[in-house]
Amino acid sequence: RRSNPHSDPISAARVARASRLNALKITRVSVAPRTPMQPGRLCYLGRTALMGIVFLLQVFWASSGSAVEGLPGWGTNLDVSRRLARIAEKPVVVYFTASWCGPCKLMAKTTFGERSVEVALEQFSRVMIDIDAQPGVAAAHGITAVPTFLLLDIEGDTLLRTSGYMDTNRFLSWLADARKEFAAAVIRRRELNAEKSAILAAVKGTDPSGLRGAVKRLFDLAGRRESAATDFAVGQLKVVASRQPALLVDGLLHTNLATRIHVANALREAVKADLEFDPWETAEVRARQVEVVRTRLQAESP
Repeated sequence: RRSNPHSDPISAARVARASRLNALKITRVSVAPRTPMQPGRLCYLGRTALMGIVFLLQVFWASSGSAVEGLPGWGTNLDVSRRLARIAEKPVVVYFTASWCGPCKLMAKTTFGERSVEVALEQFSRVMIDIDAQPGVAAAHGITAVPTFLLLDIEGDTLLRTSGYMDTNRFLSWLADARKEFAAAVIRRRELNAEKSAILAAVKGTDPSGLRGAVKRLFDLAGRRESAATDFAVGQLKVVASRQPALLVDGLLHTNLATRIHVANALREAVKADLEFDPWETAEVRARQVEVVRTRLQAESP
């Protein structure tokens, strides 16, 4: 297996010390964004052998110095940085690093020393996480290699993720993408707030048609990756389930797995019994199970 000179992988033992593998539970689902591996970030399989040797020599040179303890303008407490970013409505860049990371030290000596990078970073709240000093934070964000950079919105949701050494141009390009993604997230949040108001009015109202429309929107929101959307949807699904559980049955057939799980949990909590429904089953099997659930709820309705 070819080693990767552009990022330092975290050993299995180091990961094991940082976190435990939790058994999968149906009561809670976290939908995280999936970012495909991009050429030039983690592996440079298309580079010549000479370029690889040159890069390894650069990493060796960077690693030979003392460990980087910090960077100007970068905090080390993620919770504090997030709170400050929320007040200022700024995006958060999280930089996961380690004292033994050669590519990290190389970035400190090159990329982070460029004035253009310093200016670009002023638009972000910045936090630097030593994965050995804060293994819990690293484990919570699924960090398996350093350097890894995350872009978080003001709710703490991950908008972008990348790993591996980045020279000045590549890092500036990533920061430009980060600004665009954060701006789009701000628009989505405003739209969500407006939609939440309409849904709340429909759930509290007496119009059956309006309630059915609101429930359909809750199904879609329950499958979103943003925690603000998911948390709101789950809460309102429970409210509807406690009053009219039959309205949620169609959500068990939703194309989004997270939505099916959230709807099943809301119904189980409302009827206080197992519904004999498996959200992971095939569409054909789920359709049969849903008919059983529908018949049962209709029989139990007053």
